[in-house]
Amino acid sequence: MFGFDTYVLITSLTVFVALTAFFAVLIARDVKSTIKIIAGGIIDEELIKTRKKSEAKPKNRVLTVIVEIVLPAFLAVVATVAFIFSLSLKINVKSPVGNLPALKVVESGSMSFKYEKNEYLVNNNLNDQIQRFDLIAVCALPPESELNLYDVVMYESEGYLIIHRIVGITEPDETHSERYFLLQGDANPFPDRFPVRYSQMKGVYRGTRIPFVGSFISFMRSPAGYLCFAMVVFTCAVYPFLTKKLNAAAEERLKRINETLRVVTEEESEKE
Repeated sequence: MFGFDTYVLITSLTVFVALTAFFAVLIARDVKSTIKIIAGGIIDEELIKTRKKSEAKPKNRVLTVIVEIVLPAFLAVVATVAFIFSLSLKINVKSPVGNLPALKVVESGSMSFKYEKNEYLVNNNLNDQIQRFDLIAVCALPPESELNLYDVVMYESEGYLIIHRIVGITEPDETHSERYFLLQGDANPFPDRFPVRYSQMKGVYRGTRIPFVGSFISFMRSPAGYLCFAMVVFTCAVYPFLTKKLNAAAEERLKRINETLRVVTEEESEKE
């Protein structure tokens, strides 16, 4: 993870902690206020109506457990997995591709369509264009000698990863001992500024892509994504606890109501 990304992550976590503390205080005050309202008998009529409705319908214990416990836990796990997955793509973004394909979010539209003057795309039936925010699989590089004209490769230049097509190959000669590759985006009118060496390349694209998924991953790697993830986990963690506490307060109040009604009924019976 780069220095700026670390700074963004730390800043987002700091903001999250501050917001969590703020909302935790508000939620705690609201829960205490609600419990006082329940205990004070202000909403007795509503509690009794709710109890009658629940008694009129057979209580599904399994459904209650799913809604109050399983569903929040499931959402928290899904959010955590999505966050870790998106973050791992960011952390490993410049690692060379090994035996297993690596996933990469396409953040540029330089390969999204065929520029009209790039006639080699039409002449060679090259239809493997990549759209911005596609999630693509980048495979391990073949030996240098097996790289061919019009292969799509991922290479590093000035700290950035670029996915372009090989449009020219210069074999070694007396002026240079390495193979030089000229690369160009399908949507670009000109080749990349500098020739690329094999040592700069990280992987090769073989046509496997998932459209639009990259936009979600990019969002999850942003400060807003960090905060959304944290808020989802926080909400899922707090919801069952608050529900249990409020239900307990309501049950306690209903017991007191029933006890009061029982005493009143007994007194009326004695008078008769």
